[in-house]
Amino acid sequence: MNGRETRLLVPVVVAAALLLVQCSEPTEPSKDPKKPPVSSLDAFVVNCGQYNHVYLSDGDGSFTVHEVTASGDGSSSRDGSWAVALGDLDGDGHLDAFVANSGRNRVYINDGAGAFTGYDVGTDEDNSRGVALGDLDGDGDLDAFVVNIGTDYSGGINRAYLNHGDSDGDGCLSFTGYD
Repeated sequence: MNGRETRLLVPVVVAAALLLVQCSEPTEPSKDPKKPPVSSLDAFVVNCGQYNHVYLSDGDGSFTVHEVTASGDGSSSRDGSWAVALGDLDGDGHLDAFVANSGRNRVYINDGAGAFTGYDVGTDEDNSRGVALGDLDGDGDLDAFVVNIGTDYSGGINRAYLNHGDSDGDGCLSFTGYD
């Protein structure tokens, strides 16, 4: 060669997302009453084409793995998950998950012990690839902004999902999607 290197760049799509967070209650009380309880990081992992999982820290460097259920009946789902954002969606003080999927997006509600129960958000199947949480409408609860690539991969319509709480009393949060 003439002193110049030729490099081939190959795009790589990461088909999993990992967040290290406190999903469960602290692992042990603090010995000092002025300090908060000792906490260990847990992990919420989304996988494209595989089951989503929560890894709860045992406090000694090991984890207990829990499959994240797709609905209240305990069934599992392979959602084609690409991204996750964690925040207290239902206002109970525990981190919940909003998962961006190839099909319908899904919310998983944390029971406080690190177990999650999920349900679909809306009816749109936009091939979502990213999600962020924030109070978009100023009402004090977390809403979601979802980035989509569309069903034909030519550019999707991004959506804001406004959280209306459990507005109909069915035990599930109600979200309305806006383009």
